[in-house]
Amino acid sequence: MGVKIIGPVSPPISGPGVKNMILISTLKRLKIEVNVINTLYWKKDLFKVLFGIIFNNSSNVILSTSERGRYICLPILLLKKRLIKNFKFALLPMGGGLYKEAKNLNKLFRAIFVDSLRAADYVFAETKGLAKDLRELTGTDNVVYLPNFKDRADILKQDVPNPMSTFKLLFISRIRKDKGIEISLKAIDKLIKAHNIPISYDVYGPIRDSYKDEFFGVLSRYTFASYKGVIEPEKVSEVISQYHCFLFPTYCKSEGFPGVIIDAYIAGVPVIVTNCSFNAEIVGNNVNGLIAEPEDVDDLADKIKHLYDDQNLLHEIACRNQIEAEKYLADNVITSFVQMLRQKDWSI
Repeated sequence: MGVKIIGPVSPPISGPGVKNMILISTLKRLKIEVNVINTLYWKKDLFKVLFGIIFNNSSNVILSTSERGRYICLPILLLKKRLIKNFKFALLPMGGGLYKEAKNLNKLFRAIFVDSLRAADYVFAETKGLAKDLRELTGTDNVVYLPNFKDRADILKQDVPNPMSTFKLLFISRIRKDKGIEISLKAIDKLIKAHNIPISYDVYGPIRDSYKDEFFGVLSRYTFASYKGVIEPEKVSEVISQYHCFLFPTYCKSEGFPGVIIDAYIAGVPVIVTNCSFNAEIVGNNVNGLIAEPEDVDDLADKIKHLYDDQNLLHEIACRNQIEAEKYLADNVITSFVQMLRQKDWSI
């Protein structure tokens, strides 16, 4: 008996879609049968998706969706849990907003939502902070920490290039305003003007349609910055390895455990993140990179300059991050995931 996975699956590329793609491929490597209800185009195929969820005959269901998918699917899974003997489900929530979602619901819907979480065999939280919040919310011990994960990439990081020619920075993620790219541009522009530091900044990722015109308008003001398009998931670490530092200046409050940070670790590249959501749990300051305050141009500029000035620290972090990446490799994380499901008598 295998598992049924409900959630978005790439392509096209998105954080949740890529995570589920890796989850599916890893489970198959572990010889577990996997069936999928792909919710990526749920608006277009709503009735097809709902039919598949309600009438699927699998006794083992993994719900791996972001906010809207949870609202739709969790009450259905709760009902099936109460009506069908031996029906089992686990929640693998995307992002870090699950706790805030529940707190912001009205009393009735919050009660249904929390009952659904309690009914799950497991709720797998991407960060320890989110796991703690959810345990307090549900009053149960079925919430466990399970970090984000990535497939291993064969990256042989060479010695860190001398940044005195050009200090090469990049951003990779879904591009929208609250990811902080405009903050990065202002910080880099300040450094170039104040200290004459040679910097290039390349931006990768799918662009939110509503932000596209504004993004390209802003980007066109800075000669040091370029948009480089979308990278195939299996090439992300390889691309990152060509840079000195990965910038992730998000101020998105629902950020969870961005998989691209693991890609940077695999590539052996330091990261500069903002102290937003759970980033400070994932990135140790002066260990895996540096932490700046959200939406603070001056502080971000200081952090970039600090890494530029201290090449020994840059190299130490780069080496340390490739070791750190081992904790987040899919084979390791998903093996632990499967073992926990089997402890709850999942027949997989």
